[in-house]
Amino acid sequence: MSSGAMVIEPSEATYNGLMTYVSSLAGPPQSDSKLIENYFNGVWKKKVQLLDHLDVAYGQCLGKIPQPKFVYQESGKPVPGFWGVPAFVHRSSVNN
Repeated sequence: MSSGAMVIEPSEATYNGLMTYVSSLAGPPQSDSKLIENYFNGVWKKKVQLLDHLDVAYGQCLGKIPQPKFVYQESGKPVPGFWGVPAFVHRSSVNN
């Protein structure tokens, strides 16, 4: 899990719950991602749902994930193009 790109529904209850959870830890959290994952899995008992790789991906992952095949309905031949590029790319620079 990565908190580089997240979709959340903000609520005061979630914020307060996270603050209470963080203050109960023996030391600093390992990372923001791990803190969020542990809070929702352990306290809320809800599994974090990951975004699909066609919605968001890290820049260094582009071209390494199998892409869907899109075809023309009439001919059945593949349509050339960047159909598999995610809607959002996180850390896309070469110097990340």
